[in-house]
Amino acid sequence: MTEPLNITIDRLSEQYDMLKRRCESTGNPNSEDIARLNTTIRNLRSIGIRVNTPPYCAPAQTAKRAQSIIPTLNGHIFTGIPAMPGVIAAVELCGIIKDKNGEEILQSNHRWAKYENCVNYGEKPPSIRLLYQLLRVCYTRRDDTGLQTVIEYCMKSLRKQCRTPTIHTATSTHYDETICTIDHHDGSSPTTIPVPQGTPYNEWYSLIELAPTRPSNMIGDRCAIPTDAHQTLETLFGEGYEEAGAILQYATKPLNNGNMRQILLWIPTINKRLNDMKYGPCTVAMGYRGDDSFGISINDSASGNRKSLGIVIQQTMTAQHD
Repeated sequence: MTEPLNITIDRLSEQYDMLKRRCESTGNPNSEDIARLNTTIRNLRSIGIRVNTPPYCAPAQTAKRAQSIIPTLNGHIFTGIPAMPGVIAAVELCGIIKDKNGEEILQSNHRWAKYENCVNYGEKPPSIRLLYQLLRVCYTRRDDTGLQTVIEYCMKSLRKQCRTPTIHTATSTHYDETICTIDHHDGSSPTTIPVPQGTPYNEWYSLIELAPTRPSNMIGDRCAIPTDAHQTLETLFGEGYEEAGAILQYATKPLNNGNMRQILLWIPTINKRLNDMKYGPCTVAMGYRGDDSFGISINDSASGNRKSLGIVIQQTMTAQHD
């Protein structure tokens, strides 16, 4: 059942006031409080409530990020990637993680969370937020003359390697009856948010359609995001979450008829959440489905053995990005 509008307004207004007081109680507001306050402001404005943006919420202009993609022996290095609480100056995306014999590794999320592959210089799984930001760079710069060939090769390689029903990320989720705590395991604090409603699918899941199946010439067209899903998508994907449907359609293999795939976010129902609470944290996973869609699941089994893409963090900095 969708939350009544007056309840949504009261909840977001209280959250706005609480975060604003907390930020203003110190001369140096916490970056995560600022990010959550910005999210609350956007959510209020999305339902027609005008609120002021405090000056400390405005992005700093002193540390611009330079984004580029550089081919390497193992994959591609991306620079200037936004991540909480700062910017990753350089991160290498290496494809599906393999062992010393070149075999693709399958293991549980519990083991992936602690995994660093010494064979490939500290390779480990990315959070869903970091992976999304890497795909976003490819999407937004796909027409840049100097990067077109590199990006096309990178995306072709990823599409070829990711032909699997489920790929784990480093991001985990933990449910209560009405809330979900998302932890990217990247040095940022876990974030607790309400679980969005979605469109009922069966007893265990509801769906949020991020993009429908459509012709390839419609790439870039945004789909409407349900009001109660904005916070979930921003917590999962970070900056630019509003374009998730278009970015994920661009990143996935097209259908045999050339159309782009349907992109779905799978949300556990209350029955599923109550069941999952017995077993501890779940994980955020993604993959292709037999019905020609590509899905992001925010409660995949953390104990199931899955593949994972690999990243190597080359350098980080805590500069504010534009």
